[in-house]
Amino acid sequence: MASTPAFGNGLATKLVKQGHRLDATGDHEKALKVYVEALKLEPSNLSIQDALFESAKEAVDKSPKTASSYITLGDAYAYRGDYNLARNTFRMAVQLASNRKENAVAATALGKILKLQPLGRNSHSASAWIKANDLATPSRDESIAFYRNLEKSIKRAWHPPKGNESKRVIVHFKVHKGGDISNLRTQRSCGVALADEAALKAVTDAAPFGPLPPRANDPMDVQFTFDYDAFNRDGGGNTHVGFAK
Repeated sequence: MASTPAFGNGLATKLVKQGHRLDATGDHEKALKVYVEALKLEPSNLSIQDALFESAKEAVDKSPKTASSYITLGDAYAYRGDYNLARNTFRMAVQLASNRKENAVAATALGKILKLQPLGRNSHSASAWIKANDLATPSRDESIAFYRNLEKSIKRAWHPPKGNESKRVIVHFKVHKGGDISNLRTQRSCGVALADEAALKAVTDAAPFGPLPPRANDPMDVQFTFDYDAFNRDGGGNTHVGFAK
């Protein structure tokens, strides 16, 4: 990694040096947080943005199949103003998420970048992303709680038809501030009309959901995946929730 350049803010210099030390130990997640703190002091400093980006790339090289690495890289793209690349990277993180917490974090990041993307690339992009993270989005705990409750509600209302084949149905809908839904549709059919209808009915019967978390996008785009495992001894299935891709 390149040597630490000079900055106008002495604290920013110390933070970047700390980030370099963390990178050297392989702790890229903590290094990212340190670089972000430095960027808050000097949002337009390209050297800090580059240090953050190099750290994020190293994280992906080290763990190329983990959602957390792609969340880190997506953040780095966003701080550089590369919103298209950030969007695609956060989508990859959603796909790689192995648990609800990772999915909620990745989906929240994707929602933020979709809201900011019309701004395009500009000299204030680092400041815009800092503001989006600090002010414009719900906390991780709030997001996780909302997704967990939404998933539980839909799964309770889901009664897939019995059959001897596993099926996957993906639906898309919007959740409004008060919990009402709109624009419910099948995004990916499993090829069996009864199974598609059961998925749509589950969302309709489960709605309205609880209110959106404070500062969440209104309406919120949601993609919900229904996996029916015909070989499950209990005859049940699996579900997965995330922002629309």
